[in-house]
Amino acid sequence: MTMKTIKKYIAFLMLATLMAVSCDKDNGSSTKEDPTFPQLVENYNVTPGETLTVTFTPNYDWTISIPTELRQWFWIQDGSFVVSELSGKASGEPVEVKIGVSETQEFDKNFSCDVTLTMDGKSEVIAKFMLPAKERTLEVASDQMVSDVIALAWSADDAEFRALVQVTSNTEWTIETPQWLDVNVPETTVGVVDLIFTGESLTDESGTVVFKNGDTVLKELTFSVPSCADFAIYTAKLSDGEFEYADEGGYAWTEDPASTINMVWLGSDFRMPLQIDSKCNWTVELPEWLTVELPDVTAGKVTATLLGVPSKYPLNDTEGKITFKLGDTVIGEISVLMPGCQDIMSFIVSMSLTELEYNYIGEVNTSTGYISSLATATLSGVKGVRVFAVETTGGVVGVENPDWFMYEMTPWDNSPEASVMQDRSFTFKVSENTGGARSAVLFILPPSVTATTSELFNADATVKSEYADYAYKVTQASMHYDNYISVNINPSAKYAYSFEKADAQKTQQLSAAFGATEHVYTLSYESPYSRDEAFMTMTIPFASYKVFAADDLTTDRSAEEGFWLSFMNAGESNNYGVVDMYSHEMPLPAEPTIGYVVFYSSNNEVLAIVECTSPVKEEEVLPEIPEGAFEDEDGDTVENADIYFVDKNAALSAKATLVRVLDTKDKNTKEEMSEGAIVLKLTVPADTPVEIALTEACMYYQMPYALSSYISVNGESYSETMGMLETAINTASVSMTAHDPIKNTKDFVKFHTSMSETYPFMVVYIRLR
Repeated sequence: MTMKTIKKYIAFLMLATLMAVSCDKDNGSSTKEDPTFPQLVENYNVTPGETLTVTFTPNYDWTISIPTELRQWFWIQDGSFVVSELSGKASGEPVEVKIGVSETQEFDKNFSCDVTLTMDGKSEVIAKFMLPAKERTLEVASDQMVSDVIALAWSADDAEFRALVQVTSNTEWTIETPQWLDVNVPETTVGVVDLIFTGESLTDESGTVVFKNGDTVLKELTFSVPSCADFAIYTAKLSDGEFEYADEGGYAWTEDPASTINMVWLGSDFRMPLQIDSKCNWTVELPEWLTVELPDVTAGKVTATLLGVPSKYPLNDTEGKITFKLGDTVIGEISVLMPGCQDIMSFIVSMSLTELEYNYIGEVNTSTGYISSLATATLSGVKGVRVFAVETTGGVVGVENPDWFMYEMTPWDNSPEASVMQDRSFTFKVSENTGGARSAVLFILPPSVTATTSELFNADATVKSEYADYAYKVTQASMHYDNYISVNINPSAKYAYSFEKADAQKTQQLSAAFGATEHVYTLSYESPYSRDEAFMTMTIPFASYKVFAADDLTTDRSAEEGFWLSFMNAGESNNYGVVDMYSHEMPLPAEPTIGYVVFYSSNNEVLAIVECTSPVKEEEVLPEIPEGAFEDEDGDTVENADIYFVDKNAALSAKATLVRVLDTKDKNTKEEMSEGAIVLKLTVPADTPVEIALTEACMYYQMPYALSSYISVNGESYSETMGMLETAINTASVSMTAHDPIKNTKDFVKFHTSMSETYPFMVVYIRLR
């Protein structure tokens, strides 16, 4: 045996010995215990925000864990810390581990979590949890819903069919509606959303409204709306060619719907106010000769004024159709009749003169006396109106357009956009008359009047009655006159007066006292207010005048302040004026007072003498006070008049008050009331517009010029509009800005039917609260 072989044998014996010793040792020890895992816990519908408990008794050191990627949804609660893994020692007692769950859910996505326990190198899933996807919810509530059907109802305030709906949802949603139904949905729809559904249709309709999230239907409801096809038109009532007004303000409407609309000429345009009652939001198509301004929303009761188009007025009576439409669908038609305009004509001479009366030197007699300025007039009519004058001096029909009477007329505007009826201006003048009195007739004839010159007159050169409305007298006095002073006596005047030529005895007596003249007159007044009718016109201008008392015929009292008798010279050329007796609220005497006004020429010769007899004091008769009347802070007798507010509730809410004056000591106010004016006192906060219902249509208003920057009518001041309203209206919005001193002013607005009216028909005094 070699040495190498011996060494290998020895190594084998040593290895065998070691293995034998090892085997003996193992055979002497006990068997090892396995880790004890609890029974699997499963919960696939955990509650958001819930805390779960996992219980186990570990027989080895242990580690419990959940996937770290689920940390947002599940976690292990370690005291105040949240972890994805937690370890502990072996224990004979049960161990509880808290598993937290997120309060948040996601739509359309479940989150599952396996809880794993590891002991002695072995791992098992001991719990399976799942946070389910969030359920989408949507609830609809409405007072108009019955059994999942919502019926749109008419709202008079909003002039539409509507339904108020509240939607409560935990998710965003969209909506699908029928074509006839409208709704505005906000950008964000989660939570509580208030919706207003509106709809209109010519037939009764119902349809489904679908609330959706993507392709998922959340809710379906049925909506319905009644037909809006009913349609009624009412026109303003007419009385004596004027529109009537309701007591509460605004137009008075016909009781029954109109079958035909008749346009009316009111002196300045063709018009007809309409009240249209429809539950459709309609549009309108008109004949070319009509126009109307409408609000954006026409459903409900709409008030509008139908106006003629001046450049399209038909010459002859014309019928057309007004068509009302909803979209492209006709919902109603009504005939409209437009009168022909060829016979509509107005001719107004300046200062409301009904005739042209001249003195011998060529001055025209106006409301302020004879003036040297040219008389003017305005003609409104169509192109074919005939204008010419005919001589009638001596009661004989003479030549056309006599050379002593001259007039000029502005030319006709032939442009395409010009009105079919136009206003043309006239000027008139006469030459100086060196002979006897002369006369002519100025004719303004519409196209329908085709009579020849001779056919216009009777045999005595007077105008035939059928043509009288088209004729205006032109007269010029002779340079030789019978009367120096003339006064137009008005028998119906409220305060009587008399003016007569004196008899021969008085003429001789007064001529001896003041100077020779054949023109001596007597003038007497029943009241100081009689002077408002007793205006004097002188044939030729006077150079000066003097005033005397009966007991002193030598002392001129014309410049004496406070003397009971005075003359007010109203004409620039000294040929027009009025006598005042006991004016400025002077106390009247118990017996008549006598005085004289004497007029002189430039040579200081007496032209005329007027003996004046004053009014006397009358026993005061107190007015009967109606029930409900009271005395205000001004001492006026008044009664509540809030019926004149166009919107009574709005005015009272703005703390405005309105009373009507029944009796007053104020001279001017009493005078206006005696002429039929309604006098109101309005108290209102500064800068608060209040709309007043006028008793007539107003074309012109007045206010104190000094206060025009503080008072406004319809949003404009007097200085901006010169007191003119573009068209006659029957309401006015008045307001006043605070100014100082407020208590010492008379802040009023006077409303007139036209500039030719001396007295207003309504006066509103404005005071600030």
